[in-house]
This record gives sequence, structure tokens and C-alpha cells, in this order.
Amino acid sequence: MLKKINVWLFSYLAIVLLFSEVYYCIWVARPDSFIINSELNLDPLSDLPLLAWQEMDTHATTSAPNLSEISAKLAGVKAVINELDLKVRSLEQQVDSGRAELAEVGRRNQTITMVNGERYRQDITAEASRSVVDAERVLRAFSERGSSERDHGVAEANLRVKLAEVRVVQAEQMAEAYRYFISNIGQFGDPQLMAQMDQLHDKTQALAREREQACDLLSQKRTELIDVARTWRKQRLDAVSWLDFLFFSIGISTTTTYGDVVGNSRLVRSLIATQLLICVFVMAGFVSSVVSKPGRRDGDTSLSPDPDISGS
Repeated sequence: MLKKINVWLFSYLAIVLLFSEVYYCIWVARPDSFIINSELNLDPLSDLPLLAWQEMDTHATTSAPNLSEISAKLAGVKAVINELDLKVRSLEQQVDSGRAELAEVGRRNQTITMVNGERYRQDITAEASRSVVDAERVLRAFSERGSSERDHGVAEANLRVKLAEVRVVQAEQMAEAYRYFISNIGQFGDPQLMAQMDQLHDKTQALAREREQACDLLSQKRTELIDVARTWRKQRLDAVSWLDFLFFSIGISTTTTYGDVVGNSRLVRSLIATQLLICVFVMAGFVSSVVSKPGRRDGDTSLSPDPDISGS
């Protein structure tokens, strides 16, 4: 009988310890799987001597933060993050739109600049170009006319030299025109388009700076969100230990709960129900093992024949 009782007793203890470990592991992995009484493990009166003799920031009473407070804090930071994210996206669209418009205006101004530059080159080299055309026409006419005179070749050579000279003059004027064009290219554009380009450039740069500031603030808020979550998680984990979950497991196994620790997820509630059912069967087996043996002995005594009667 004692052996059977020990089996049921050790089974009960094993179940309590096993589920306390499971609950604690779930708590460490997901601290929001349980609702913890905010006054659990607090001893402010006992801490008064420490607070009196130490700095306030060196000793603090740790309690489990309320999940509603955590949700409100995280929701507030998350709302700011969402607002900043929308602002960053809007600024990015404005910056992209401004750059596209700036590129389009720049292409139009470039076309006008090249046209004006070509017109300037033609004006500068107009006289030299006419001289080249005239020299080519004279040389062509002289060559077509032909002559058997002795000095015909000399005359043609002189015409070719003159043509080369005017071409050199034309090339020098063209080079000078290009140098002036490159050095003063801003003078050949459309003033209105150039003013529009300056405005678009300044506006786009301002939007880009605002976007960078919003991105920096967004990064700070995301870091703040992570820090808040990490801080609240540490506070909740520090407020409860494995012994609290052992006490919780014992309470579940005996169908006695005090509300200090409450399951807050389907998984935890399923485990609680499983532990409760298992412990009910274990307790039933324990009671049965305790009651069955004395009952059987009483039955044997009542049904055995009376020695006096059998003897008579």
C-alpha cells in the first residue's frame, strides 16, 4: 500500500515541477503570456531602511508592469513612428517629383542653350565662313577652266594656300567661340527656365534636408520603441521567479488559485486545463489507493465464517 501511495505522490510532484518549468520557460520566452499582480513580491515597508540610508536611484522596488500600461506606451511610440513613416514617404515622393521636374526643365534649358550657342558660333564665324566659301568657289572655277600656261600651276597653288589660310582663320574663330560658350554657358540659356531651375533646386534641397531630419527622428523613435520594449520586458522578468510559477503550478494542481498569476494566452490556458485534468486523475488514483486496501480488509473480515459456528 505504501508503495502505491509513493508512486502517486511522486507522480503528483513530478507533474507540479514539470508544469512549473514549462510555465517559467513560456514566461521567459513571452512575458505577456501571463497577467501578474502588480503588487506581487513587493515589500516597500521592509525596504524603508535601505531607502533611508542609500541613494534613491541605487535601490528600487521592482514590480511587474501592467500589460495595459505597456500596450499604451508602445502604442504611443508606434503611433509616432507610423506618423513619421508616412511623412518620410511623402517627402520622398516630393523629392523624387521635384528632381524629375528639375531634370525636365534642365533638358529644355539645355536644348535652348545649345541652339543659342550654335547661333552665336555662326554669327562669330560668319565672315570667315563666307571667305572660305568664296575661296573654294574661286579655286573650283579656276580648276574647271584649266589652262596650258606655264604659271597655271603656281596660280592654283596660291589659291589653295589662300583657302587654307581662310580655313585656319575660320577654325580659330570657331575655337574662340566654343571657348567663350563653355566659359559663359549660363548666358545662352533661357532666363525664365534658369530661374525656375534655381527655385526647383532650392525647394528639392529643402525637402531632402527635411526628409533626412524625419529619417533621423524615425530612427530615434524606432530605437526608443526597442528600448521601451526591452525595459518593460526586463522589469516583468525581474518581478517574478521560478518559485512563483512553482506556487502557481501547485495552486493549479490543487484547484486553488489566488489571482497573483493568471494565464493570458490560449497555449497557457490549454496547459492549465491539461495539468488540472491530469492532477484530478492522479488525486483520484491516490485516494483510491489509500481507501481500497482498508476496505478490502474490512470486507474480508465481515465475510469470513465464525470459528465458533464452524466448530459447532
